[in-house]
Amino acid sequence: MLWHSDRNLDMNGYALINNAANRWFGGKLNATVLLPLFAALLLLVIWLGTLHLIGVERRNAERAAIESSADLIRTYEAQVIRNLAVIEQTLKVVRYAHDVKENDLSLSVLTERGLLPSSIIFSVDVADADGGIVSSNRQNAGNIADQAHFRAHEGNVNDSLFVSKAVLNPATSERELHFSRRLNRSDGAFAGVVVVSVDPAYFTSSYEHSTLGRNGVLALLGTDGVFRALRTGDRLSFGGSVDYPAATQSDFSSDSGQRQVPVNPWDGVRRFTKARQLHGFPLAAIIGLSAEEQLGNYYRTCNKYLWQASLASVFLLLVFGVLTRLSWLLSRSQRRIQADQARYYAAAEASLDAFFVLRCVRDQRGMIVDFELMDTNSRGEKLLGRPKAELLGASLVEFDPQCRENGLFAHLADVADSGKVHEVEWKNRSGSLNGEWLYRQVVRIEDGVIAIVRDISERKRLQMQIEYQATHDTLTGLANRRFLQDRLAQSIAYASRYGHPLWVAFIDLDRFKFINDSLGHKVGDTFLRIIAERLQSAVRATDIVARLGGDEFVLVLSGNDDDDLPSNNIQRIMDVVTQPLDLDGKDFSVTCSIGVANYPADADRPETLIEYADMAMYRAKETGRNNFQFFTATMNERLNERLRIEQELHQAIERNELVLHYQPRVDLRGGEITGMEALIRWQHPELGMVPPIRFIGVAEETGLIVPIGDWVFRTACAQNKAWQDAGLCHLRVSINLSARQFAQPDLLQTIKDALRETGLEARYLEIELTESLMMSDVENAIHILQALKELGVYLSIDDFGTGYSSLAYLKRFPIDVLKIDRSFVSDIPANANDAAITSSIIALAHSLELEVVAEGVETAEQLAFLQQRNCDVVQGYYFSRPVPVTDFEIL
Repeated sequence: MLWHSDRNLDMNGYALINNAANRWFGGKLNATVLLPLFAALLLLVIWLGTLHLIGVERRNAERAAIESSADLIRTYEAQVIRNLAVIEQTLKVVRYAHDVKENDLSLSVLTERGLLPSSIIFSVDVADADGGIVSSNRQNAGNIADQAHFRAHEGNVNDSLFVSKAVLNPATSERELHFSRRLNRSDGAFAGVVVVSVDPAYFTSSYEHSTLGRNGVLALLGTDGVFRALRTGDRLSFGGSVDYPAATQSDFSSDSGQRQVPVNPWDGVRRFTKARQLHGFPLAAIIGLSAEEQLGNYYRTCNKYLWQASLASVFLLLVFGVLTRLSWLLSRSQRRIQADQARYYAAAEASLDAFFVLRCVRDQRGMIVDFELMDTNSRGEKLLGRPKAELLGASLVEFDPQCRENGLFAHLADVADSGKVHEVEWKNRSGSLNGEWLYRQVVRIEDGVIAIVRDISERKRLQMQIEYQATHDTLTGLANRRFLQDRLAQSIAYASRYGHPLWVAFIDLDRFKFINDSLGHKVGDTFLRIIAERLQSAVRATDIVARLGGDEFVLVLSGNDDDDLPSNNIQRIMDVVTQPLDLDGKDFSVTCSIGVANYPADADRPETLIEYADMAMYRAKETGRNNFQFFTATMNERLNERLRIEQELHQAIERNELVLHYQPRVDLRGGEITGMEALIRWQHPELGMVPPIRFIGVAEETGLIVPIGDWVFRTACAQNKAWQDAGLCHLRVSINLSARQFAQPDLLQTIKDALRETGLEARYLEIELTESLMMSDVENAIHILQALKELGVYLSIDDFGTGYSSLAYLKRFPIDVLKIDRSFVSDIPANANDAAITSSIIALAHSLELEVVAEGVETAEQLAFLQQRNCDVVQGYYFSRPVPVTDFEIL
């Protein structure tokens, strides 16, 4: 209770603050807004004061650093000038002595008389006009004719002091600065030079770590921008170059408005730098104090101010945060009552639901006999079709007379008595309510209930539409794969219960892709819809017709105890499908292949029945299409074998189980072997030599034909190159290209890599392509063939005459060879039609200047016929079967 009393006092205090704020700001602001504004003002004062103090400290620190650098440059300048004056005096004394005793100058005499400084500090050399040292106060027998200070005076009559760069003395292996003047004869001719050599460190020996710091700078800079001596802390360097004006300017001032100490151009370090041009000498003295070191105390003071300001800010925010929170709680409690009063009406009007507030009407025993409508919203008016004014005060029985018969009254009374929530959705058949489908939720309130009613008709229609789309094919309206699985499972359960048979027929249209490609997908879709309607008309209403996708359909046909599915019923379905269709004024017909599986004889699971029917359909395809096949156990064995082939084919390349055999091609004019065709074989460790017919189709379907094809290209090209290098004949090797390989975007690069890696010339490689492969997309095929032709390889059309070629396209293909299919060669010359076709192909190829290859030659009669028709090349068992590498080498 004490806490509550204190809290009430606090709330009363904040209420006074709010009232005062309202008076001050005309009611527009309260303490919730005023307190944050006041806190922000205090924060602004704190930080402005802190930043001002930081600025004052910085200016003071910079001013002290500038004054220190100014004092140091004055001291350093005076010291350097004194040293330079000694050097200059020495040069003048020696030059005077030279002028007096031109040929008898001895530096030792001058040293004895005290006219020269100690050789410990300065080395004095006098050189003649040839650069030879004629007198010196040190051990030096060298020649200085090639040094810069000698050359400078030799070619310059101007009597000026020359200061060299720091150069290495080969005798001492130490750096020296050379101060020199020109010596003249009495007639003014060049007589040599006098040189004073000084260690560069001599000019920076006054460095004091305590004064300059670890990164302080003392420097002697030439007017040519080259440092004669540069000491940075304890490090001494020479010869660095810098822009002289940039290095000698020192205009930084703490009052100049600059915010950053200038960066020294020679090492990028910020320093308070001062420079003085040394009067009478081509030199400048430079001193620099590191900004980081000079402003160290400032940074520490700055951090202290910032920490203090941050702590004060945090404390201020905490205090005013608590005050603002309390003020906000007070304001919220004042607004809550008004918001609660308006919330019900706003929610009711904005809601998509109809609200009905009903008061219980009870008899003398307390039993509910009716409900009185106390309130509703606009949705309720719309649902009942009557204005709110008529509804308020009306009884439930009055505006819904059927409420006792349809259970509504009983539900409302049960909620009012028990308090449990009641929810239900129902299809409306009452004439007093609008809406096809309605949802109702009822909750108890004091002495009554609230009924929430929503019209869910649109949602129900959408739900049914979604369910239909999820279970039916969009194009034909037939059941899809998912719905088929469910219906087939139900049909199997029904057939099992009553002992009835069941058949699943898998239907695939033959060559439907040709209709799609030639007439377009729009016509193809129309075609599929017509086929779907025909299938539905050909079965009973209890049967199931489904479309799995593309041109694949499935029928589920049920039977009775004595009913069987005779072949004539399947034939009748095939006849319905193959009836001609009128599309765009043209008659089209298509055949189909059907596979049938039976329950319970073949399988008892939906997915297995469909799979077996699919196997039987593929068997119908293999036997020539336009027929039907019933599933047998043999088909399952073939499927298992196919699965085994597919699984082990993945590892065939890695295990080096693939090999190439080569079948020779014989030139009919000369009788010699002019080429060979590379044919793949699989040397399986258990199955033995597997022929291509057993695994090439699987490789094509699974995509393994692409890596296998790459291996064939590289292996055949490498073998052909090896034979050539061994001195055998230069033959052309022919390699078949599959449709999957032809569609690969990197086909051209694959062939280029094979030729490059093996070193085989492109003219010894021939690529065989089928007619159907190129006719699927003629323009793209032409583009690819032209790119291949540019490589220099030969191109041939394999199995010519069995596909869809036309002469209009044939002449556009950049091919070199036509191969006559073995189906035409096998029956010549006995079959007149095949003989005529073969003769026509040879004549056509020769007219197009193409080489003709006849494959499948096995008899002398066939060979004689081809020779008479001037066929160019033949291959077949008559000459040789495909043989391994070693056998082909013998050939």
